[in-house]
Amino acid sequence: MIDRLLKALFALILGAMALLYVMHNIANIEAAQAFFTYVTSHADQEAYPVTLLPVASPALVVVAMIVVFALEIGAGVLLLIVLNQCGEEATSAP
Repeated sequence: MIDRLLKALFALILGAMALLYVMHNIANIEAAQAFFTYVTSHADQEAYPVTLLPVASPALVVVAMIVVFALEIGAGVLLLIVLNQCGEEATSAP
């Protein structure tokens, strides 16, 4: 029984954290876009000065942001579905 409760608590915390991250990123969309642009441009790469895939296109940066946001939403929703299933198992278990 304690395993089910811990699993449910873990799913709740991780699902809420993923959804809070995506809400935070959307609320600060300009800062998120600036961060993505900086990271994907490979600026200030001292460890790897020659990079193969720096992204210069703003459209590709937006696509990367959409993919990351979608994965954050997917992780949050999936974990909350797991939480719901844990709750159903706990109520139906003998």
